[in-house]
This record gives sequence, structure tokens and C-alpha cells, in this order.
Amino acid sequence: MSNSNDWQATGFGPGTFVQTALGMRPIDQLEVGEELEFRDGSRAPLLHLHSHHFSEDELNANPDLQPFRVPALALGPAVPRRPILMSGDIHVLAQGRMVTRVVPGDALLLPISAMDGKKGIERVVPDGGMTYYHMLVDRHAMILAEGLLVDTMFVGHSAEPDKVVTMFDHLNGASHGAACYPIADNKQARTLIEKLIDKDRALISDKIDS
Repeated sequence: MSNSNDWQATGFGPGTFVQTALGMRPIDQLEVGEELEFRDGSRAPLLHLHSHHFSEDELNANPDLQPFRVPALALGPAVPRRPILMSGDIHVLAQGRMVTRVVPGDALLLPISAMDGKKGIERVVPDGGMTYYHMLVDRHAMILAEGLLVDTMFVGHSAEPDKVVTMFDHLNGASHGAACYPIADNKQARTLIEKLIDKDRALISDKIDS
């Protein structure tokens, strides 16, 4: 990414349903202090919900700010459940035997940007622009968003991590540290996606092993 506002172009579009202790709720309706529920059954309060709007003109002027549109069912038999808008740096969980052919373990986090052009996934400029929402909690955790397992905000791969940390220094280091699973580099992501498409496998299976 290329300018000082680009780190704000991370997260999900309004209306994206995420898992909370009270069930699935639209991300833009979450409130600070509300409990989110994670893949392992643990819960944590939402410490901050950051949002930033980019106009159509801003999106057209800088493609790096543009969200990716992921069609319903593009990544597997039931994921995502509905069309979803998200930034390319959102990491989704891939798991299973195909992953072991690329990395030593059986689980890997893939950025949505690596799937550009596959299964109808593409950058778009929504009418009226794009508002990004992202959640900060006290640790990295896997959370469901429209049926996809995604990692909570990962400051470490931001273009300006120090600036992001400064913006949220009152959170005492929230969302720092290692991600929940290894993050694929560009080569690993390309290799795994090519293998999955070649074998006509779902890019992200909804049948995640425990």
C-alpha cells in the first residue's frame, strides 16, 4: 500500500455478520464491550470498532483502497453464506490435506487478495464508496464472518504498524503478537490455491477439523 491512509482500508463492509455471544450480528452494529465469540468457544469483549469511509473518487484513484467482493459460496459449499465485501489483507483459514502439501502443518491463513480473479473474487468500487469496519480485541482469535473463519486484526502486517499502535495505544497492546495460524507468503498462497483449483476443491472448506 502506498499512502498514509491505506492502513485504514482494512476490515469488512457494513452489514457483514460476525459471531458474538448473542449470535451473528452486523459488524457495524457492534458496541464496545460487547462479547465476541471465537472458534475455540472462548469470548472476549470488543475493545474498539474502527471505521473509515473512502469515497468512490478515492477508491478509483487508488486501487489498493478498493475492497474485494467475494460472491456467496465462492470459497466452499457454504462459505461465505452471502456476498461479502472485505479488504484484501483479511486472512481466512484453510485447513486439510492439501495444505500439508504446501507447508509442514495442516492449517494456513490465506489473504483474500491471493484469490483475486478466482471464483468470481475481484476488486470492486461500490456505489457511494466503501466504509471499512474492523474489530480490536485483547488477543488474536479466529472468528466467524458470514461463515468464514478469519483472524482478528493483525497489526504486524500493516504498512504502518507503529502508527496503528499509536492510534490505539489505550488498548495496551491489543491485537499484537503472532496470528492464530501460520500466514501464507505469496508463493505458498499461489501454490495452494492453484492446487485446490486444479483438483476442483473448495478454496476454503466449511468442514474445518477440530
